Amino acid sequence: MKPFATVLLVLSVILNIGFGAQWFQTRKSSEAQAKNDSNVLATHEDPSAHSPDPDQSASSSTGRTVTFDWQQVESEDYRAYIANLR
Repeated sequence: MKPFATVLLVLSVILNIGFGAQWFQTRKSSEAQAKNDSNVLATHEDPSAHSPDPDQSASSSTGRTVTFDWQQVESEDYRAYIANLR
């Protein structure tokens, strides 16, 4: 019974090392993806050039880099707030 326990222990250690390496690689790539996503959020349409007209296409971005501020989205009017969120 002792050789079986030794084999099981060695197999467990090998699998745990493999799972740890996989977890580390996944975490590393998800951090890189999060960094890319934050860079995308930093570049968006100039809010001063944004028309409140909902028919205007959002694809006509000027490509300027501006910082995002939630005060640009907030509004006392719920309909305007929803339109700003979009």
